[in-house]
Amino acid sequence: MVSRTFSAMASKASRVFFDVAINGKPTGRMVFQLYTDKTPKTAENFRALCTGEKGIGESGKPLHFKNSIFHRIIPGFMAQGGDFTRGDGRGGESIYGLKFPDENFDVNHSGKGDLSMANAGPHTNGSQFFITMDKTSWLDGRHVVFGQLTEGSQVLDAIENVGTKSGDPKEKVEITECGELTEEANLFPPSSPTSSTSTRSTAWASAASRTSVGNIALLHVVRSGDRMVAHGRRTWMSTAGIEKGHCALVFPGQGSQYVGMGKDLYSAFPKSAKLAFDEADEALNHGLGKLIFEGQQEKLKLTENAQPAILTTSIAILRVLEDEFGFDVAKACTYALGHSLGEYTALVATKSLSLYDAVKLVRLRGESMTRAVADKGVSTSMSALVVNGDHLAQLEDAMDEIKASLPPGELAELANINSSFQVVISGTSKGVDHASRVLQSKKFAARAVDLPVSAPFHCSLMKEAADVMEEAFKSIQFREPVVEVISNVTAKPYDSVSEIPLLLVQQITATVEWQRSIKYCKDRDVGDFLCFGPGKVLANLLKKEYPLDRIRYVVVMAAAVVGLTLSGFEFLDELTRTRSITTVDDIQAQAKEIKTLILASSARQNNVAN
Repeated sequence: MVSRTFSAMASKASRVFFDVAINGKPTGRMVFQLYTDKTPKTAENFRALCTGEKGIGESGKPLHFKNSIFHRIIPGFMAQGGDFTRGDGRGGESIYGLKFPDENFDVNHSGKGDLSMANAGPHTNGSQFFITMDKTSWLDGRHVVFGQLTEGSQVLDAIENVGTKSGDPKEKVEITECGELTEEANLFPPSSPTSSTSTRSTAWASAASRTSVGNIALLHVVRSGDRMVAHGRRTWMSTAGIEKGHCALVFPGQGSQYVGMGKDLYSAFPKSAKLAFDEADEALNHGLGKLIFEGQQEKLKLTENAQPAILTTSIAILRVLEDEFGFDVAKACTYALGHSLGEYTALVATKSLSLYDAVKLVRLRGESMTRAVADKGVSTSMSALVVNGDHLAQLEDAMDEIKASLPPGELAELANINSSFQVVISGTSKGVDHASRVLQSKKFAARAVDLPVSAPFHCSLMKEAADVMEEAFKSIQFREPVVEVISNVTAKPYDSVSEIPLLLVQQITATVEWQRSIKYCKDRDVGDFLCFGPGKVLANLLKKEYPLDRIRYVVVMAAAVVGLTLSGFEFLDELTRTRSITTVDDIQAQAKEIKTLILASSARQNNVAN
């Protein structure tokens, strides 16, 4: 990378301007010098969007910044604008099509007034941009710097003054006019009596042809409640930007296991991941690690094996971040939650339960769940249903009626409410089948899929397993979690340490209130969900449930077959951009950057606190 120096820029560099009004009152002009020699394609995109010369875009709206707004302004960080199609950070397009590739990262974010492209990951540039308020070096190599504010710093100061920590401007900041300055033009706005500025700000009659570089609608900023971040493409997890009070740890349940998960971690990190696997092996009298790394999938997916395997792998990933890179759960997060089995993992992650005790408990849990219906002569099943529209509440009411109407010996209960569009029913085979048909006939559910499970989890048929676990908990010492852990049963944090074993017993026969648990976080401004463990089921549920309104990003940390896959900024649907670290070399190569991000995060948190 090279630092920005004006002397290095070509003398032919284009100059463009924004006339800005705040709350309808003219504030002044900002003039930018574009780096046409360093980033000619990116600079040309911005220049043409200032003049409006390209006419109408694919969105059906003019390719023009005029009358667009700065939709996100964070003091000390940046002001973001350029979404002339939607005005909220979800729209915009380039003159080349909806998106175009990153040109280069030759210029760093070295100070106030840098003009840089906003994006949703690599090669997703459109029309959105941001102007920095300070040095933002953590964005280097991820956002293309293509210009610099040369006049009008007082206007940028005025814009900064109406910003908020959340990013939502206190007043409307509008680009009332924009265009390109000719070489003879001075730098005063047209309203000045001394001005003789010559501009090109009117759209040309015929739009120039554009080369399409994709038909994916751009998402430059993923909103998080009343906050945002101008996304730097993180190589690992984005510790930078995670604020205490807005982050939750998430852990998966049974079904995400596969042979080979975490194998390279075991070898690469002997002081963290290996110790976690070894501790679990010792607790279970050995054999778990070998089964996870080299065993047969059919044996691994057995409930008594899958549960300790998933828990151990999830904790091993967390231990790497904690012990190798300084990640601190207590400082970075406010809530932890896990789906079914994952609730035990959350308790380990928050220091409420030891890993040694946890793997023994979930091994017993898996065995007792399977035994609860074994040799009982009852056919059981579980079925996942897709909920139609906004019918979740009606579906829940209908399930109460269905349960009451079933003949003696038959049972159908809600096992999981995973989201507003997905539930799981558990019980006897006839009961589950009947419930599925009734719900579909009432149009509350679209379709049902039978699940390949060894027992009907989370229904009253698991009462025997609940009794076993209640007895086992008597010898376990739980401690106060370092952050609040949300119960599957109540969808709220535990009230006390003594409540933990009581709710874990209830959890075995009760509905997993996952949708309400996530909503609890969302209602408290959590926008960052760090998903630890194999698979991406929970991350995908999050993205579908809250596509744009409150979740900023979902970071997936999963143990891949060949090593560790950490997905940064898991965006929605077609906008998902994943950076996978699949080898030990990749992990080690990023160690320095990870530590830098963590230090930057801590510094920003201290600044906010002060």
